[in-house]
Amino acid sequence: MKSQTQDLIVRLSAAAAVAVAMMLTLQGFSAVSQHHFERSLAQHDQPAAAQAKAQA
Repeated sequence: MKSQTQDLIVRLSAAAAVAVAMMLTLQGFSAVSQHHFERSLAQHDQPAAAQAKAQA
């Protein structure tokens, strides 16, 4: 019985570690995607800002 309990604890610990690693990976991807999205928006806004300056 003790062996089964230890086996269960090891399996649950491994599953928890995998879940935490997946969450951290997804969080990292989200941060990178947000950065690229903001950079893309900034690049598209620059020509509009330049046109507005030129017209003023």
